[in-house]
Amino acid sequence: MEDLPLECISDHWAKYCEPVLAPPLPPSPTTIPATCYPTIVTEIERDLPPAPTSPGVTPKCSHWRVAVSAKGCPAMVEAAKITMTQLVRWNPSLSYGCSGMIVGMAYCVAIS
Repeated sequence: MEDLPLECISDHWAKYCEPVLAPPLPPSPTTIPATCYPTIVTEIERDLPPAPTSPGVTPKCSHWRVAVSAKGCPAMVEAAKITMTQLVRWNPSLSYGCSGMIVGMAYCVAIS
């Protein structure tokens, strides 16, 4: 109770009185080699599409891009550093001529 302001130490505590806490102490430096720490491996679920997708998209998709107006397949292929063949294979609603791309839809650009 010594940490509380005087107005809080009474029979009728003020509703909003809270103890004043000291700032946290930074961790102390250590000389333990990194090899002594356990290795933690976390399995992360595949990314969910950020927008609606077309039927037939590969279930192995790990990264998505959303089609934006004034951009098309060539821009998506270039940005994702994939080939047009990969884009069409993973997104069967698309054709090699890029017909079928719908603005606002998510398209698979990487698989795992």
